Amino acid sequence: MKTVLMPVLLLSLLVPERDGGALNDLVQLQGAWQVVSLQDRGEKVAEAVTRNMEVFISKERVTLRSAGETSGEFVLQLDPTRKPRAVDLTSTRGDDKGKRYPGIYLLDKNLLKVVLTEAGQPRPTGFGPEETQRLTVFVLRKR
Repeated sequence: MKTVLMPVLLLSLLVPERDGGALNDLVQLQGAWQVVSLQDRGEKVAEAVTRNMEVFISKERVTLRSAGETSGEFVLQLDPTRKPRAVDLTSTRGDDKGKRYPGIYLLDKNLLKVVLTEAGQPRPTGFGPEETQRLTVFVLRKR
């Protein structure tokens, strides 16, 4: 594992920042994340539910698991040159297959905040309560 990860980390240090750090952000996102909190359309999801939720990011694939069961799989696309930084998650399974969910993200060391809107809706514009009232907000902590 170390021999595979080391070239990726070295490459991320050598890539110029002209792309706004997309590769750098993608490298930092790799791995397992615990859902710390989840808000859905202004309503906080109970901790009893979120404590069993995990997000796994491998390359540009995102898997959402709840109580050990896969509940969603997505292709991840980042655009850190936008303000705030933009993320698109495109569903790869189920009834939502092919739907693109535009969002924004904030990455701060081992914490990740993602705000997503419904497919076909405009991208969120901020992280404040007034901007996120009708959206889905994930707060994740790196495991």
